[in-house]
Amino acid sequence: MKELTEREAEIWGLIAEGRRNKDIALELKLSYRTVRWYATSLFKKLGVRNRTEAAVKFFIERMVR
Repeated sequence: MKELTEREAEIWGLIAEGRRNKDIALELKLSYRTVRWYATSLFKKLGVRNRTEAAVKFFIERMVR
């Protein structure tokens, strides 16, 4: 897995909690499009295709540590 930025890691955690991009944008005071861009970049770095796979990977990573 490629190194994540601080913001990508933060967004990954929120995605894993089941938050929608719109809600993440409001919480982090970012635009919806910016959050969508971060999510796309994050999925590429994680090697996943969607939010569900990202969430599963998040919890697996946390359990291994």
